[in-house]
Amino acid sequence: MSSSEYYLVQVIINIKNNYFRMKFNFFIINFILFSTYSFCQQDTSKFSFSYGYGYFADMRQFIHQTHDIYNSLEKINPKYQGKIFHGNCLWVNSAYKLSSGFDINFLLIKAKTKTYFNDPFGFYWDCKQINDYTLLNLTFSKNIINENKHFSIYPALGLIFTFYSSPNISYLYDFKIENNDTLIKITTPTFNYFTSQETGLNFSCDFLYKIKNSKIETGIKIYTYLLFSIGFESFAISPVLKLKL
Repeated sequence: MSSSEYYLVQVIINIKNNYFRMKFNFFIINFILFSTYSFCQQDTSKFSFSYGYGYFADMRQFIHQTHDIYNSLEKINPKYQGKIFHGNCLWVNSAYKLSSGFDINFLLIKAKTKTYFNDPFGFYWDCKQINDYTLLNLTFSKNIINENKHFSIYPALGLIFTFYSSPNISYLYDFKIENNDTLIKITTPTFNYFTSQETGLNFSCDFLYKIKNSKIETGIKIYTYLLFSIGFESFAISPVLKLKL
């Protein structure tokens, strides 16, 4: 095959791929328009579904400056101690409106943050680790400005169950006393995972704008929680897309 024939084939392939991509985009646009049109009716919905993707911060070290204790051998990574662990979160929320006007919500949040290792001997202080968070929330919320047809504010309060996992570096120590001197033998580092489960209280607030003649709302969610064991831990802010079903 000559070079001219090769380039001609590539052009045909690109046109074909773009054609199917355009058809797919056209289908997506029509699906969105049809869904919006279908929602153009009197709002009597009991169920709603919302989701978002945004910023997540672990404030534990920044506020409490906690760290692991390694007896007198302890060292603390200055890139770790007192820092905010930045990351992101993906969340979904399903809600049901009660006859009292309150919504009962089940909110699931999956989040990740990055931080530097804090091993006690400083061998890995320049390496980063990824921390995983799974947050299960059961909350009650209510719109506090019902008289406004386009804007709504939903403060929410409830219980949270957290599942936390992060890489951990540990060492084994062997203490021996010879001639009144303490000899300390340290093994090579072992990598494992630290996990914890906690309970606490969460607070969030959704600031929403309702799209005219639809059951679609969009806005901003602010979220935080405190654990019964240590207090305030994390903060999140995210855009919201809410669909009333």
